[in-house]
Amino acid sequence: MLILLDCRPLQQDPGSEKSRFIISCVKLLSGEQGFEWLLLADGAFATGWLPAGPGFRLLTRRSFSGKGGWKWWYDWRIPLTAKRYKPDLVITTAGLTAGRMQVSQGVWMPERADGKGRVKKGYSGFYRKRLAASLQQARVIFSFSEQEKEYLISQAAGAPVADKILVVPPAAGEHFPPGPEEKETLKETYAEGKEYFFAAAGGATQEEIVELLKAFSLFKKRQRSNMQLVLTGKDPTSDKDLGELLATYKYRGDVHWAGPLSEEDGFRLAGAAYALVFPFGRDTLGTGILDAWNAGVPVITTDRTCLPDTADTVLYARPGDPAALAGQLMLIYKDESLRNRLITNGTQQGQSFSLHHSAGLVRAGIRGQGSTSKISKSAIKN
Repeated sequence: MLILLDCRPLQQDPGSEKSRFIISCVKLLSGEQGFEWLLLADGAFATGWLPAGPGFRLLTRRSFSGKGGWKWWYDWRIPLTAKRYKPDLVITTAGLTAGRMQVSQGVWMPERADGKGRVKKGYSGFYRKRLAASLQQARVIFSFSEQEKEYLISQAAGAPVADKILVVPPAAGEHFPPGPEEKETLKETYAEGKEYFFAAAGGATQEEIVELLKAFSLFKKRQRSNMQLVLTGKDPTSDKDLGELLATYKYRGDVHWAGPLSEEDGFRLAGAAYALVFPFGRDTLGTGILDAWNAGVPVITTDRTCLPDTADTVLYARPGDPAALAGQLMLIYKDESLRNRLITNGTQQGQSFSLHHSAGLVRAGIRGQGSTSKISKSAIKN
């Protein structure tokens, strides 16, 4: 079975939870008998992180930005590629089907199906105009939560789409947590040998980082501990505004920026932390939380995640409230029994999220039977 995978949306944020999760599923399915993958990528972005080897073929084509670029990609580039290579299935990854072709299509929805999450310029309005027609045309639709599924059903203009929407829960990567000796080595390398809170700040705004630093200041002032804060995903040496902010920060000696790291290195650094902190106010799949549970690390986060049933497994802090976050940092620091309970509950809960299970649902959607209808001319014009 030949599958054409639209990689352009994934390339625009390769470090995002969605991009990593989809690629992890594809890699796991690469050993399926009869599965061959055509990876359609935008040549303007890096491709070295995409799968390679037997069963994969990379096709790079150039596009351009803005709404016009999205229209060109979905109404011309994908259809022209499908016409040439004749795949059995096209899987798009930004929530919309491609127009001008009759090939069966699968669609990965955004983390937020209403299109209000982190999107590139020119895409939000384009997405909303074409969503209903795409839901009707797709043979199978991959969503991340039951809540998002209900929203998609409401947007299908009365069409019966419920049966073709598969909820594929996020899953942690297949990593082994660091052992005791490696944890001590990581502390020495990144936190002067001391305990540390860990935050993955990739994609966070400067305002969100300021709020995190304010919360850490309140914690340090009240607890007077030697706890450190380690962040990844940004590099203050190449970010002038961030560097200037850190230069005047009172506790700058206790803040360590590891910079952008690979998925594996980020997991290991998080796995040696006293607690993982993700207070940023954007929606998330929750794979970072799953990784922390897998590594036996307690979590402080917000309620904006696709993960169900996180009660009694994490501590919550309101986005944009440094005092509330500081309170949770102090609580998990002072109450060792609470911390141990969160670790135990998180480890147990994390076992119900399996990459093999999620990939199995994707496999079922790919192999499923169904028909597709041609996208309407009005939707193409929009």
